[in-house]
Amino acid sequence: MLHPRNIQRARRSRSTLAQIVLDGARAAFQSPPCRFTTRQIPVSWHIMGFIIHEFAKVPRPSPEYQHQSNAMTLVRYLVPEGQFISRGTAVALLENWWACFEVVSNAPGKIAKNLFDSVPGITLSVDTPITLFFYEPEDLPKEGSLFDARVVSVKRQKPRSNHAS
Repeated sequence: MLHPRNIQRARRSRSTLAQIVLDGARAAFQSPPCRFTTRQIPVSWHIMGFIIHEFAKVPRPSPEYQHQSNAMTLVRYLVPEGQFISRGTAVALLENWWACFEVVSNAPGKIAKNLFDSVPGITLSVDTPITLFFYEPEDLPKEGSLFDARVVSVKRQKPRSNHAS
């Protein structure tokens, strides 16, 4: 695992990403594993050896189903913690006023932690982390985000404006 001390040293010396990976590999063999929180590392992804983990966030739905409050309710998780998933697997079920959505993975990996497993029905805003996801760097999608929202069912239709142009 990448030791926080090595991250601090790399940040001070302005090392490249490759150097940080090498430091992480050395740290994995030289020091005992340690636990650290995301507050200690100010980037959105972290390197643990050669596996990257990222938080799956509540995706922004398309404008036709987007609610003005950007709030979505987490109905339930579709994949348990510790399970490996493939590309295109639905991870969670969300809903808002207009539709029900599945959070779909665009890369294969492992669900490490479902953050709101004990709080069903919680209302979350867009970009709130819901799942900790491990994946390998070469599996990262070339375009788009790591997770997308796929409409499962439409609950209501948005009214169309009758303004004359």
